[in-house]
Amino acid sequence: MSAVSAPVTVGLGQAVVTDQPVGILGLGSCVGVCIFDHELGRAAVAHVVLPHEDGHVSTRAPARSAPAAVRWAVTELERRGSDRQRLVAKLVGGAHLLSGVDLPDIGAENVAAVRTALREAGIPVVAEDVGEDYGRTAHVDPATGRIVVLAIGRGERVL
Repeated sequence: MSAVSAPVTVGLGQAVVTDQPVGILGLGSCVGVCIFDHELGRAAVAHVVLPHEDGHVSTRAPARSAPAAVRWAVTELERRGSDRQRLVAKLVGGAHLLSGVDLPDIGAENVAAVRTALREAGIPVVAEDVGEDYGRTAHVDPATGRIVVLAIGRGERVL
């Protein structure tokens, strides 16, 4: 009997390519970008913090911005044998947690920037749970392409 490993957790600005379950915690205005290669049963999962690149480059936070996250994810998936034509994306997060306050809606900006980066990379968005005024947690299964989205007081949604 083999040991079952705990799901990988992807924190702020982090990204992974894996065939194992992944948890993305604390998706408020941040966007969880999940790019799947269903044929190989793997995904690139990124926790995007900012809509635009800010000049900060870090190997520990390759997904800090939307353009960097998508670029990193596609490069890493292709490096591991994925064909870009097979890739599809699902998005989670991008909430406007400070509604009623006169501040920019960074969640909407993050979602728009991720969509733009994916469109430029030629990767279609096939499902999403974004926007609104509440945070989320997502549990991603790269093998099936299934994402279970949990939101306090709103229950569970499957993408």
